[in-house]
Amino acid sequence: MDEELVAALVDEAVTRAAGGEHDAVVSWTSAEGHWLQVAWDTVNLAYPRRQPPDVVLAGITLPEYVELREWAADSHVTFDHGAHDTAALADFVVACGERLWSPTA
Repeated sequence: MDEELVAALVDEAVTRAAGGEHDAVVSWTSAEGHWLQVAWDTVNLAYPRRQPPDVVLAGITLPEYVELREWAADSHVTFDHGAHDTAALADFVVACGERLWSPTA
């Protein structure tokens, strides 16, 4: 997963919502089974950890228009976003994915 891929997913979700598909979700799944879902206002990632996000994702800068909505251990983490800066959002999502899905983390 890279910044260009995530930016494209966000752009597609926002474009589809603007076109009337307000419930549209764009998904990506890695060969290892990790997944990412993007809607016009949320990002949802596979969360294969038991510790809370403030511990696991410590040090990753949260863009000002992004906030944690919910999480469940060994399940998912969901962030609300405003899609104002697709590049910053993509950087954030990639950093989260790298941290969450690294076998050494």
